[in-house]
Amino acid sequence: MSQQNIESTLHENRVFEPVSAEAVGAPRWLVSSMSEYASMHKRSIEDPEGFFGELGDGFHWFKKWDRVLEWNAPDAK
Repeated sequence: MSQQNIESTLHENRVFEPVSAEAVGAPRWLVSSMSEYASMHKRSIEDPEGFFGELGDGFHWFKKWDRVLEWNAPDAK
């Protein structure tokens, strides 16, 4: 038996920029660039309680949480 590889003929290099926030009626995008996304992602990994605590502060809560993270392996809340 001979082995044959499948060669992909689709090579996509186009970049599609998002529409502006104003065009969809928003004052701004939550994440404005890939570099900001990478920075936010890194912080969410390195300091999850601080990162998600700050995001949670942007919401209305009837009762604010006592702890951002409850970790009892293998369960997390």
